[in-house]
Amino acid sequence: MTNIFDAPQLPASGQVFLDHVGCFVRDIDKVAEAMGGLDITLTPFTEQQNNGKPAGTANRCAMFGRGYIEVLTPVSDTPLAAQMNSAIDRYEGLHLICFTTPDANVTAGALDSQGFSLQSPVELRRQTADGEAAFTVLRLQPPGMPEGRIQFCTHYTPDAVWPDRYLAEGNRARALSGVLVAGPDPREAAGRFARFTGREATETAVGWNLKLDRGALTFVNVPTAEKLTGLTAPDPVWIAAIAVADRTVDTELRTDLGPVSLIRHPADTPPSWLYPLPRQPLWHFSPAAAAGYPTP
Repeated sequence: MTNIFDAPQLPASGQVFLDHVGCFVRDIDKVAEAMGGLDITLTPFTEQQNNGKPAGTANRCAMFGRGYIEVLTPVSDTPLAAQMNSAIDRYEGLHLICFTTPDANVTAGALDSQGFSLQSPVELRRQTADGEAAFTVLRLQPPGMPEGRIQFCTHYTPDAVWPDRYLAEGNRARALSGVLVAGPDPREAAGRFARFTGREATETAVGWNLKLDRGALTFVNVPTAEKLTGLTAPDPVWIAAIAVADRTVDTELRTDLGPVSLIRHPADTPPSWLYPLPRQPLWHFSPAAAAGYPTP
């Protein structure tokens, strides 16, 4: 498995990366302040376009050397904004996990063959100081997945999405490495995500782990997620935490974004949820392994 920092920003043919996660919130500035406490900066406020029309949503992003965190808020009355408001009514926090694929058309066919019903592809556009950022996004037909908006995207303009000037010095070495997902049946959820991504889920001491070509997801039950994060679950199905690997820290750092933990962890050790309870190492790491890539 390639070191997460050596992996490219975008996948090659046949690869699937953890591209970004999305927090749905009412107050973006409040979240930006919380993330700033971990020395993570956000891009400027930008309203989004959906197939050439206002999407009714806006974002700010924490851009990393690999992947990013998107913070989104509704700004007007549109179907996309209504979906976001409905999610926020459940809880403010993580509601989106996006995987990246080099070819949206090929991935759409693979998802169809696995029994996933897709909406028409969404052609998202947003203006940046470095040009137009362009994506194709594949979303499931409602009701989708219970965990939230789980989707694929294909990037066409990486230079506009990850310009060097948005990769603040504090963000440059970081990489989105993992997501912790809680629900009543971790095995079922892991299997469903495995079919969605075309990857294999393996059982661990605390739940199930799904390794991608870059990044990983861990599926646990709600009581385990509450013990690992110290938070109270806001919902029976809950995206509970995100992990960011960082070469610049030697101990785990954490802030809470509502009922969601954001964890910065050293690049050569796993995030805390890859430890069983009580904390004992669950995974052995080879020198070549990077955070988010556990090796049994």
